Amino acid sequence: AMATSVARGRGWCVCGERGRVVSHRSATIARAVVLPPESREEAVRQARTALNVGLGRRSDAKGSSEKSVLKRISRGTKRLIVDFPLQKESPDTVAELASELLDGVTSEKTVLCFGTRGASDSAKALNLANCYHVEESIPKKLKASSLVLVGVDESQAGLLLGSSRWSSVIAINPKGFTEGKLGGTFDTAYQFLPLLVQGFLGFNAEGALLKCLSDSPEGSNWDIFVKDGATFRRVASQATKPDQDELELALYNNVAENNPLIKGFKAVKGMFSKD
Repeated sequence: AMATSVARGRGWCVCGERGRVVSHRSATIARAVVLPPESREEAVRQARTALNVGLGRRSDAKGSSEKSVLKRISRGTKRLIVDFPLQKESPDTVAELASELLDGVTSEKTVLCFGTRGASDSAKALNLANCYHVEESIPKKLKASSLVLVGVDESQAGLLLGSSRWSSVIAINPKGFTEGKLGGTFDTAYQFLPLLVQGFLGFNAEGALLKCLSDSPEGSNWDIFVKDGATFRRVASQATKPDQDELELALYNNVAENNPLIKGFKAVKGMFSKD
């Protein structure tokens, strides 16, 4: 079951494939692993960087591959998802999140469509341009070529995505996108999901699932972390999004080494709040 709680992450480190800290000599050939963010501001920066990379723009990361960028550009229409944890999804917090994530990412040729009228009105109050409720008609005279969907469900998105005018589409916190249908046409640019490993006698351990698109050779991977003391350690990395069984296996194998009294884990939604 999903639960609402708060988890904390820490900055950056260089890890081996199974989460071992590598030597400085080895670090020159290893990728810098992006760790779960320790603040909302850091998460926003991570997500913005991931979006720019997904849209074919070069990042500042060392080891960026021109080939990887050209490969993304050659895909044609780009459809990207950002799944960002919010403690409270009110119209104001949804609009503020869109404003923060899209700063420096979108342009005057971008249309923003919100899943609720309240969020659309809040976005207009923040002076965001070209804001509409998803059920409103977008004027044909508006020379827009990119679309942002905020808190929109799959059926609502399907009505808008039938148009060929969109060269790129970003979905922020989409609702009910299924992998085999509309969601399967999108790539995840950024997702951060805190996890809590529960044990007997009050034992708990923190973990996290993170994907943050980058230009590095492994920049499209999904990483699983377990928290050791004050820092996160990467324990698994794979090209596809791990399912529940894969998450359990990665977390249990590492946490159980220190405490065998493990009974389950749950996703921790709503890490960040503006309050």
